Amino acid sequence: DALGIGPKRHDELPRAMEIIAEAGRGVVVLLRDPGMKLAVDGAVSPQILRQYGLGAQILSGLGITRLTLLTDSPLPKVVGLEAYDLVIEGTHPIFGAPAGEN
Repeated sequence: DALGIGPKRHDELPRAMEIIAEAGRGVVVLLRDPGMKLAVDGAVSPQILRQYGLGAQILSGLGITRLTLLTDSPLPKVVGLEAYDLVIEGTHPIFGAPAGEN
């Protein structure tokens, strides 16, 4: 995970922080729950929806309305963000090529 615990890349969070520093602005919201997993069929669990809601509340409280996600994955389908006046405008790669260049 982002903190280096588990099988994923341990350098994602430091790289994300570098990208934010280069941009001159940004926010990191880290909601840590090592037991949280997507369902096998790709459905989003109620637990994940609660995490999205918590993150959305934090971002909304900070006055953020437009987001660019730092991820090497495709843009996730996240429902309910409009209730917090949040819009995901796109993604920015952490390590991979920009979307459309893979």
